Amino acid sequence: MTNSAKRERLTIDLSAEEHRKIKAYAAYRGKTLREFVVESLKTQMALDAEEEDLFMMTTKATEVLQELWDNEKDSAYDKILKRGNPSGLNHFKGQQRKHGVV
Repeated sequence: MTNSAKRERLTIDLSAEEHRKIKAYAAYRGKTLREFVVESLKTQMALDAEEEDLFMMTTKATEVLQELWDNEKDSAYDKILKRGNPSGLNHFKGQQRKHGVV
């Protein structure tokens, strides 16, 4: 960010103990309080976005997953599921369907 870029102010209320701990930790990391807080927020937001992306990939049926599951070969597994196969396939496919993967 250039020096001429407009900055916004963020104010948060902390206890004296919280402020002291955060400031000490920032200093320990060789950063100003501002640098440490901004870096921490950016890191947390990136982790949250990554977690959301992973959640979406593993719980929502995408076109690719739909194609993998909805095919001629898969219909044999569907027939087994309807008969109540005790092999564990029921559980696996049921979990996939429960979470919207198929």
